[in-house]
Amino acid sequence: MLEISQNGTDAEIARYLSVTEKSYRTNGQGKKEYIEFLSFDDFLSDAFITRLFDVLISWGMNDRGAKLIDVTTFSNSLRNNTTDIFALQHHNYIITDVNISEVQPILKKLYDNLDLVEHAKPKFVTYAKTFHLLFPNLFPPMDRKFTLTFFNENLPKDDERSFLLMMRLFDYYIKFSKTHNLSQFVDKNGWNQNIPKILDNLIIGYFHYGNVWWKSEIGENN
Repeated sequence: MLEISQNGTDAEIARYLSVTEKSYRTNGQGKKEYIEFLSFDDFLSDAFITRLFDVLISWGMNDRGAKLIDVTTFSNSLRNNTTDIFALQHHNYIITDVNISEVQPILKKLYDNLDLVEHAKPKFVTYAKTFHLLFPNLFPPMDRKFTLTFFNENLPKDDERSFLLMMRLFDYYIKFSKTHNLSQFVDKNGWNQNIPKILDNLIIGYFHYGNVWWKSEIGENN
């Protein structure tokens, strides 16, 4: 595994983020619903959960390999795990200040206990994106197309190894966020709503632009 360094300049980061802002899901509902969702304050209310579910749909969580459980089961599962969800939400953890050991045990309980996808469907992407929507300043979205490809990882078949992979990538994001001033790029009018989404947008921008420093710095050999 590589350690995070300070090779990337602000100009390079800004270039990747600009590419993502201009080219990623510009015509669909995913961006609009995401921005609107983050401005909704009634945490874990019926309306909040419905909006969260709708964002996941707009982000393709019923396409290809992903398949969400029905919305009633989805909602009930979140409510049945409110103790652990509120344990993270009330602490107001942010990615630039957290150590993974502080949050991994609760994330593991949620990964094991939440019922968000149909039986035998992989959890990794849906759960990572749900964690982001529940804890937007803490946890970054992850997917197969960009995240796992970027880190040269295959999705494990069993839940235990997929969770460990998620935490390993999360730890890299934490380290990167602590060595780069990403708060300067937060833009409440676009995709860069928070630092975890900025980290995701950097990888998306990498694939659209193709420069090398970001991949060689954080993910080439992990």
